[in-house]
Order: sequence, then C-alpha cells, then structure tokens
Amino acid sequence: MTNYYALWIPSYQEEVPTIQRDKLDEVILRDIPGSDTIRLKGEIDRTSFNIHLCYQINKAEWNHLYFICTDRQQTDGFIFYALEMEDHETETDFVRSRLSENLPKSIYHYFKEFFHIHSLHATGEDSLLPVYHSKESIGWNNDQTRKSVITPIIKAYTDKFDGFYRQGRDNLQQCTTAICQNREVTKNIHNLRNLLHDGYRVKREMDYCRFILDKHSEVLDEELLTRIEKAYQNFLTYYMDLDFWFHAYLDTINFSDSKASKKWGITGGLLGLLSILITLFLEYKPSKPDTVREQLLKADSLIQVKQDNMSEKLEQLINSYRPDTIPHAVSDKNKKTKK
Repeated sequence: MTNYYALWIPSYQEEVPTIQRDKLDEVILRDIPGSDTIRLKGEIDRTSFNIHLCYQINKAEWNHLYFICTDRQQTDGFIFYALEMEDHETETDFVRSRLSENLPKSIYHYFKEFFHIHSLHATGEDSLLPVYHSKESIGWNNDQTRKSVITPIIKAYTDKFDGFYRQGRDNLQQCTTAICQNREVTKNIHNLRNLLHDGYRVKREMDYCRFILDKHSEVLDEELLTRIEKAYQNFLTYYMDLDFWFHAYLDTINFSDSKASKKWGITGGLLGLLSILITLFLEYKPSKPDTVREQLLKADSLIQVKQDNMSEKLEQLINSYRPDTIPHAVSDKNKKTKK
C-alpha cells in the first residue's frame, strides 16, 4: 500500500523548495493523543529530496520510514512524497497507522524545517496548516485535485485571521477601557505592545496566503475567496486600530514623562543657582565685624525659607504625577479623537 502526500512549503515567491538543512534535531511529538512518548529524527538527501525518518515509541527500538520525493513544483512551493507500507504494519504500529490516514501536522511541520526559513514569522506560526493525503498518485495538473489541496490551506488561514480579529478586538477594548479609567496604565500599554507584535506576525503571514491565492484562486469557490478577503480586512482594521491606540497612549506617557523631567531639571537648576547666589552674597558682601553673626543668621533663614518653598513644590509635583496613570484631561481628549 502506497500513501501520497502534498506538502506546501510556505513561500511568497516562485521557487523550487530549497533544502536549508539536511539533518534535523531529535524532537518529541506532542499532538498525537492516545500514545506514549514518540521521538523523531530525520535527514534528507540533497539530490533526490528523499527523507529518511526515524521514530521511537517509548523505549522501544528505533523504526525507519523512507519518504520518496515524486515531484516538486517550481512555481508555488509544493513538494510531493510517497510512502510505501505493508498492510500488516499499519495494524501493529501506531505511527504507521496514523500515516496511512494522513500525515500528522506535527510531522508535516517537522518536515518543513528541512526547507523553510521563517523569514516572515516566528517558528510555529504556520504549524496549523494541513497536509493533503491520498491513496492515489497526486496529479497536480488536475483542477479538482488542486482544489482539494488548496482549499484546506485557505480555510486554515481564514480561521486564523478570524480568530485573531475576534480575540484581538476584545483585548483591545479591555486595554483601552482600563487606560481611559487610569487603571494599570503602564501594564495595559505593554499589553497593547504585545498584541501589536503578535498581530504583525499574523499580518506578514498574509504574504504567504496572498501568494498561494494568486496562484490558485481560479480553482477555489467564490464563497471561500469572499470569506478569506473579509477575514483579512477585518483583521487589518483591528490591527490598524491597535497600532493607532498603542502609539497614541505611548506618546501621551512620553509627553508626561518629558514634562516631569523638565520640571525636575528646572527645579534642580533653581536650587543650584540659589546656592551660588547665597554663597556669593556671604563671601563678598561687606560687613562689619560685629554684624557677621547677624548676617549668617539671615542667610540661614533665607536658605531655609527657599528650601521649604522648593520642597513644597516638589512634593506637589510628586503627588500630581503618578507614573502609572494618565491625566484625565489628556485621556478624555484621546477618547474623543477615535473615529
């Protein structure tokens, strides 16, 4: 019995999948329920693109599988493999049984590491993409076959954009509400930054999705094309709102910090200038021998008055400036600017 698999190596330009590494580190599978510990290690032949996969279940001996590369596309990043197994093997071996039904996403993701450089996103961001499995040889020139291969990939992207949009929209609302109410402002601005970082990675994944859509949209249903466009536009709207509010609140905090720093700087300068003037006054002002004590007492009184005055102003400044809040006037103004 032979199983056939169509693996898409995410790309955003026309190219034959290029081998980036010919040997992968050992990993432990995490997504196969009902099994014990399964370890993988693999290597690829740079000439034939054939993959030698070794796996171990618990502490048993290592088993070997040989995936034969049957074709690789130059224009869209697809690569095709065949795996031959005896029927009795699938009945006694859990891994072979699963492979006879489909290629688990964890193994697919492991294979992609031979070829794929995560230039637009972090490792693992594309691990939810499905792989196509068939009991018959895959004819890539057949429109129905291409539809069967491409449709699950576009659906996965649609679900991903929809999920980030819906969850992100709620998170954005929670953060902006808390900031406007002067609750944990610094923490929530950090949360906005993290959401923006995650959103950026998802946004860059649209480059991959757009590439495969441009190549194969003619075989996809109009309903799915409408869904993916709507999902991405919703996500993009959320991402632009997120970017706006993060930088708006960040600028507000920076502005408050700047004003406070200037006040502290001016205050320090005034204290320094006052000390110099008093020193000059005491050192150079003519005085009679019998009035020196009187002048010193007056100078001490002047210093004390000025210090008390400065301390009072500094205390008012400290009390009025709380690093983890935004002045209500500024916050209210920002709320009114959102359209």
